[in-house]
Amino acid sequence: MSLYEKWVKLVDEVGYVQKRGVNTYHNYSYVTEEDLLDALRPRMADLGLVFFPSSAEVIDNKGSVITIKYTYTLVDADTGEFVDIQVIAQGADSQDKGAYKAATGARKYALRQLVLVSTGDDPERDTDSLESVAKNKHAVVTARKLKDAGIRYDSKELEDAIGMRFVDIPNTNEGTEVMKKLYTMAAAVSRGGDRAEALAQLKKELNSE
Repeated sequence: MSLYEKWVKLVDEVGYVQKRGVNTYHNYSYVTEEDLLDALRPRMADLGLVFFPSSAEVIDNKGSVITIKYTYTLVDADTGEFVDIQVIAQGADSQDKGAYKAATGARKYALRQLVLVSTGDDPERDTDSLESVAKNKHAVVTARKLKDAGIRYDSKELEDAIGMRFVDIPNTNEGTEVMKKLYTMAAAVSRGGDRAEALAQLKKELNSE
């Protein structure tokens, strides 16, 4: 068999991957990286397929967010044929683990693309779900800007900065002002500002009002 014939066979054999991960906040299940690896390893070994990261290029590294383009290579050990799969991933960390987080995300996404498996943890789903649970009408737009800055709207660090859960920010003039401050802060972090400092400054501003 050629590489592409083996690839088609791999996709067919993997089929459904059990979703053992659980997002308790939004109440849905998803496929974890471990689930994917457990499903792929034996089948890839039987087919003589090897999958590995062959290159990584830093596209952007500002503040606490690093963006890296990874190239993963699928090789047929029998014929030497290969195909590359490129993935762009971001990692956000105020210490030095951003690159590791980006690598983890890239590997999982590349594995998904390899066998066309839906993991259920679509980043748009996280923010779209806010439409039914958030009180403030600006929640979805603000949450997406926070995501661009590497800040989850349901993270402990954000709740600590604003003094409440993001979804509980009221749909009042005061609540909308908080959303505006969050959006402005996230935009600044996306442009290269330090996330920890930005959150600390936000907390200071909100507490002084």
